[in-house]
Amino acid sequence: MLCFVRFAIFAATIIVFALAAPRAAIAAATGRLSVYPAQPRVGEVTTFEVRPFWTYVDHLEPAAFPDDYPWRVAAFTPRGHAYAVAIRKTADDPYGLSGTFRFRSPGTWTICVLNFQTFPYARSGCSIANPTRQRLGVLPRYAGVSTWHYLERRPLHIPGLATGEACPTTEQSGVLAASGIEAPFDSFPAWGSGPAFPTALGRGPRPLLTFEYPPLPGSVWEGSGWGGRKNIWVVADSYRGPVLVRGRQLDGPNDVRFENGRPGFTDATRQHPRLELRLLGPETHGNPATTRLRAPGCYAFQVDGAVFSYLIVFEARIEGA
Repeated sequence: MLCFVRFAIFAATIIVFALAAPRAAIAAATGRLSVYPAQPRVGEVTTFEVRPFWTYVDHLEPAAFPDDYPWRVAAFTPRGHAYAVAIRKTADDPYGLSGTFRFRSPGTWTICVLNFQTFPYARSGCSIANPTRQRLGVLPRYAGVSTWHYLERRPLHIPGLATGEACPTTEQSGVLAASGIEAPFDSFPAWGSGPAFPTALGRGPRPLLTFEYPPLPGSVWEGSGWGGRKNIWVVADSYRGPVLVRGRQLDGPNDVRFENGRPGFTDATRQHPRLELRLLGPETHGNPATTRLRAPGCYAFQVDGAVFSYLIVFEARIEGA
């Protein structure tokens, strides 16, 4: 049994480890922990992704740590047994770390990055105050799963971006008519390689999404904490199959969330937008949807299908700002 080895005590944990930050401010670190797929099966290869950030009064910035920094990621079984999850820097992202793990039993596991709590030891468990703490439902080994599960296994390959760096927006690849998209979207720019395209990123020369934030009083989004805008998606007539759209911010910690108008918008998704948008191709007339955001910045959609995966990087601005 590959039991978790008790973590060594190291000089200072990140949560209390303060460094002099670029603008002469003092910043402590926090982080985000993502798991792909979000509901793995026993024995299935599951990817853990860690993204650390420096915390400032009004924002978070991506943080790069030395290659040999002693990260401590833990997975606790439903009975409290601890296992280590080895992570390391990804080759194409100085701010991201990842590793893989296979869960050994079904049930509700608890996972976290121990560095982000005052006592970073396995025997302490995942602190309630730990920003990366999650409860994760693990399915039995032979549980049935849908096609979407296999697309959700793919980690987001959206790199971090230092605050202040130019947003590396995606170039236009033509117009949507070339992909069999019908009016009124046929003359819209095609952002990305396709076959799925958003229609709310403007007419160029760079993809730009303007959005309402904060939600206006009396609007259907009031109280949700998420702004956004309508963003209809189309899928080329040459592709038949599922398309999974997810996203996040490159130069900050924020997610992209979605509402899907198929089969219809609901009060539940207006107040609690989803982390993914599911499309079925072909869709030449347009799939009603909204993109939900709560901060401006540089963002990317990751679009996954049976034989493709690509990014659409865009800038997001608050309307009227």
